[in-house]
Amino acid sequence: MEQAHERKEQMQELSSEKQLMLSYPPTDPQSYPWLVICDGYDKERQTFFSISKDYFHTRNIPEMCNKLIYTSCDGWLVLKDIDSKNLCLLNPTSKEMMQLPTLEDIADHFICSLSYTAEFVGGEIRFTKLAIERFDVSLPADVVFYRDYLIESCGELLLVYQMLFGSYRRKVYGFVIYRMDSSKNAWVQVKNIGERAIFISDRSKISCFVAENGVKRNSIYFTMTSSRFLYVFDLEDDTITKFLPCPTVACRELDLDWVILK
Repeated sequence: MEQAHERKEQMQELSSEKQLMLSYPPTDPQSYPWLVICDGYDKERQTFFSISKDYFHTRNIPEMCNKLIYTSCDGWLVLKDIDSKNLCLLNPTSKEMMQLPTLEDIADHFICSLSYTAEFVGGEIRFTKLAIERFDVSLPADVVFYRDYLIESCGELLLVYQMLFGSYRRKVYGFVIYRMDSSKNAWVQVKNIGERAIFISDRSKISCFVAENGVKRNSIYFTMTSSRFLYVFDLEDDTITKFLPCPTVACRELDLDWVILK
């Protein structure tokens, strides 16, 4: 009886340790972002997919339940509560959380970015506005719509256009990339981003150098609304491939976002 009681206590301790582990994101080091798939009735389940290693970790992080990921930077996430306009900053690894001011109005496609650099003048914070001339993007005749993404990429500022076609704007024609030439204060089209890769979703956009094998350089990894698939656009040959990163997630009510963990 005493041995059975000890085994029961050990099992309970192991169960508690496992539950604690599952409440934290994976700790595997990598130089590129994780694809985070949030699903479940209350977005209570988070699946972290590693592109180069082709495997995933499933977690239940309480602080991320019922929230949408709007962006990430240096391990911090901007989260919005689904049922309200409340915003917060969360570091899922350290569990640090900071409440952000509530915005008066948040559109369905609200976009935000994180910066830790600003100029303090007296008691005020001042930001530098880019005085950029407007320009017309030359798009193929079949393109009926495009989305644009402003992305910081290894010290450069990129403007990425995703070209869409089809009656429901659900098919991707390709991408066009411009780089900000600060000396001329103008956008210059680029055909090649070298050892870098770009990762975009409906709300997140990240670019970084790729050090690991298994991640395609000079490529754009992207997701599509309400799709379980991950797509890869090769900038060299203008081809698009797709694959299913995680077969276990629900087909509906899922969100896919890119997150860099620290």
